[in-house]
Amino acid sequence: MTYEEAHRLFSYDPETGIVTRKIDAGRAKAGDVVGCLGNHGYLMVKRQGKCYLLHRVIWLMTHGQWPNVTDHINRNRLDNRIENLRSVKNSENILNSERSDNARFCRFRKDCQKWEAQVTRGGYKHLGYHDTEAQATAAAKDYIAQLEQVAS
Repeated sequence: MTYEEAHRLFSYDPETGIVTRKIDAGRAKAGDVVGCLGNHGYLMVKRQGKCYLLHRVIWLMTHGQWPNVTDHINRNRLDNRIENLRSVKNSENILNSERSDNARFCRFRKDCQKWEAQVTRGGYKHLGYHDTEAQATAAAKDYIAQLEQVAS
């Protein structure tokens, strides 16, 4: 989707963060609010068979280019007011993640069917693969506790 196409299709209210349609599209009518809730809690919009994260489309409409990674400053994935969005590096986005507790994150790796634990405080540290998310989280918490103990 291009900047021009986004502006042709959608209208964005920066004060509310709401995007509406400018033209009819199938069952959707002009004036309808755009966005359906995706699996990860973000609003999505589909265009020509491709799904877009709505906050990224909003960034494109506002700044004229696609962002690197879009961060919701207040951590509310549904708050798409432009004042709540910023373009950041992935590492900065992780540091503002609720799941990271400003330091860690765990993700499921399909390739090995395990949970990967990582810590991003003071740089990146891979903490291995674990059978459960709880084990991966515990490994990250233990590592952070060690860092805090050394620091004090």
